[in-house]
Amino acid sequence: MINIDIMQCRLAELAATYQGLLRTGMPLVAYRNGALAPAGFSDDPGLYLIVPWIARILRLDVYSAYQVFVVFLIAVAAVVGVLGLFRLTRSTLARLYALGVAAVLCLGAFKIADVYTVCFAYAFAFVPWLLVRLRDRASDWRTVLFMVALGALGAASHLVRSQSATSMVLFAVILVVFWLKDGWKKKLAALLALAIGAAVVLAGFSALLDRRESYLAVHVAGYRSMPVGHPFWHSAYIGLAYLPNPYVSAWDDSVAARKAAELAPDAPYLSREYEAALRSEVLRIVRTDPVFVVRTVAAKLATEVFRALLLVGLGLVALIRRRPPAAVVAAFAAAVAFEMLPALLTMPFHPYMLGLYTWSATFGIVCVVVALDDRVSQRQASGTPSGSQAGS
Repeated sequence: MINIDIMQCRLAELAATYQGLLRTGMPLVAYRNGALAPAGFSDDPGLYLIVPWIARILRLDVYSAYQVFVVFLIAVAAVVGVLGLFRLTRSTLARLYALGVAAVLCLGAFKIADVYTVCFAYAFAFVPWLLVRLRDRASDWRTVLFMVALGALGAASHLVRSQSATSMVLFAVILVVFWLKDGWKKKLAALLALAIGAAVVLAGFSALLDRRESYLAVHVAGYRSMPVGHPFWHSAYIGLAYLPNPYVSAWDDSVAARKAAELAPDAPYLSREYEAALRSEVLRIVRTDPVFVVRTVAAKLATEVFRALLLVGLGLVALIRRRPPAAVVAAFAAAVAFEMLPALLTMPFHPYMLGLYTWSATFGIVCVVVALDDRVSQRQASGTPSGSQAGS
């Protein structure tokens, strides 16, 4: 199996969770330092459910199970996404371009790996198929089932990496409301199916967490429940270190932890009190030096826009020839804008931008598809044979 990166603290926690599963049979319970504890951190708990179960079922060590998870996820997403793109276009050139971009994205996803893999996998696999379903105006029971699956897998993606499915929700809602040429009843049915799929998975996971909490309350003396949610102000605070400044010395979790300990000495790490302390500090910096904050955000945004345009690639040229429908452009714009937020909050590092790369590159592919399909249609209308046509 190839070497795939993962944060060492996350790997250690996965190992502790696997030991907890073996000792107790209860998912999401870790065994570390001779004691039982809740598995994982306060956010992205899904990985600590999936990888230990893979290790247990396949009888692998935790790192090998993690490798299986990442390779399977990227491979399936690539195959499903490419098949969807092939269904979307009749042009051989567009299909070859899509294959090339897919290969680059897969290599990038393998290089970045960790929980960020789902940011690539979910979007790349399902964006083409959603476009196909809605383009063909197929608002039948199959589309309803597709939307249920889209919502369910989106919720699963969100549990592995927080907010990794939000862009897809924005994308789907805009397309259904403004692009699907059908009555409002069928539009509402599609959106309701999306919500139901997500709600079922989130409710099931919530019930699993409740079981875990009840188990630990019985077996661990003085157990305190761990909050579940992404630490917003922790990331926002150390994210201010992008440019040199006198307020935040470095992008390092320990920097935020020290500041929180200074402001709220009794607050547990990543607790509500911890987050409240860092919130007050971030707002103090905003009030004290708003120019510095604006400069920092602008510098991050410039980096993101430049990289996004690079990933759109030939799609920028294709836009000049033939623009996709306005609703499709708006849906992609909303998704890309949302994917810029994580790096604006934290740092424009590649792991935090994998979702942005995926959505930008996929938009570029769609632009190329529209332009080349338009050329194929024009040649067909004029009776000129075209070697670029495929699958018509």
